[in-house]
Amino acid sequence: MRAIEKVILETVATKDIYATIGAPWGPADVIDDFIEYLLGPSSYSKLPAGKVRHDEITGTWDIPFKSRYYDKSTLYSSEALYILEKTLNIVNILFFSWTKFLRR
Repeated sequence: MRAIEKVILETVATKDIYATIGAPWGPADVIDDFIEYLLGPSSYSKLPAGKVRHDEITGTWDIPFKSRYYDKSTLYSSEALYILEKTLNIVNILFFSWTKFLRR
């Protein structure tokens, strides 16, 4: 048996590959495209400073200009960017209703 045949790994089927949102090897432009798909185009998303960034040293994701959709009628769009950034960084998100506390 040749030496190269000893170190070749077996082929992995596509269905056996699992990736989560926020995987460090995922390209940031895919996240940008996902945001635009969900919320529509924004003038900030075309600027270099408005692009999603992944810091390879800290392993964190940053979505700049999360308020970029305040001028649109898209319901909850700015909140969606905060939620997405937390999800990319694998941070737990707590949802609650203020109405329960305000009724007291």
